[in-house]
Amino acid sequence: MKSRNYSLIIIFSASFFFALFTALTAYIDSSFLIEFYGLSDKWVGGLYIIGSILALFGLLILPRYLIQLSVKKLTIGLLLLQALSIIGLVMTPSIIVGILSFIIYVALVSLIYLMTDIFVAHYTNEENTGRVRGAEYTVLNSAWVIAPFIAGFIANSSLGYRGVYWLGLLMIILMFFIVFFLLSDITYTNRHTMTIIQSLKHYFQKKELRDVFFSSYLLQFFYAVMVIYSPIYLHSHIGLGWDMIGIIFTIMLLAYPLFQYILGRISDLYLGEKELLITGYGIIIITTIIFAFMTTTHWWVWAVVLFIMRIGTATIEIMHESYFFKHIDDKHPDAISIYRSSYPVARIIVPIIVFIILILTASYNIIFLVLATIMLFGIIINSYLKDTK
Repeated sequence: MKSRNYSLIIIFSASFFFALFTALTAYIDSSFLIEFYGLSDKWVGGLYIIGSILALFGLLILPRYLIQLSVKKLTIGLLLLQALSIIGLVMTPSIIVGILSFIIYVALVSLIYLMTDIFVAHYTNEENTGRVRGAEYTVLNSAWVIAPFIAGFIANSSLGYRGVYWLGLLMIILMFFIVFFLLSDITYTNRHTMTIIQSLKHYFQKKELRDVFFSSYLLQFFYAVMVIYSPIYLHSHIGLGWDMIGIIFTIMLLAYPLFQYILGRISDLYLGEKELLITGYGIIIITTIIFAFMTTTHWWVWAVVLFIMRIGTATIEIMHESYFFKHIDDKHPDAISIYRSSYPVARIIVPIIVFIILILTASYNIIFLVLATIMLFGIIINSYLKDTK
């Protein structure tokens, strides 16, 4: 048990630095592309689509390479590529190299998170899945809490957006050293390999896995809209400065470390995930509708609404993790990769839908109203979910 807990602490530490990297850059990516490369907000989504297609392809083929290499070696290789992509993004004078670097950077985020998933699943038992995943996401989301404030401060300083990416690169380097020197390896030398089609068929034949995938996809769809377009909306349309946006997002993200570990324990000991998933979707539907009609420039009003909204998403997120990993362990990396593919799939679909909305209406309010309507499917899907308790 001591060895298992020690390994989880090491994994959580590495994951914290990667989450901090992801969070530092996530909320400035779209604005960086618009201001540095002169892209319009209607076309920024195109780069996310290409990066997400690459991520989806990588998620589907990566489990096959676990046999030839190992989880640790693959993680190290992916981290090195991520570091190079950030350097290319902020240093190159060439717009082509910069855009290619951004596409690779977007794709690698999903692949590295898959590796950390496998590490965590390897040291987790079914009976404590909710608590372990709750603890993991408390650590990860602590990074997301502090990152917007840091990113907003740096972006408003003389360092600008590039300074945020340089700090993100430092986080990648720290994770690299933790993985390289402190983590034990995981190998799959005796594992049977399925084709991509076989893996997909095997996954979606199981109702529990199919339902949690589609529910997870809806949450990732929600995240994709809010992460890409809410900073643009608050900065360019409402007129809030990055320092205020940083404070708003910091308060908003407190919902994750405050509630997710407790919710994970509840799902292990008292309730199943079904009721909490339905409640979570109800919260985000109501708050997204409110968000769509807000025009105030008082930052604290935005902070309150977004905090309540993220109580809903925090609930949904940890219930997905608890439910999925009670059915799947690290011996099924194919299933984990398919489950995680909901993120890039959402990143592919969202910019297309938003692009169409902006052409038809040029109104950001409609984007969020459409988002709230789509989230109704979350309640429908989870009402048919087979609960674990």
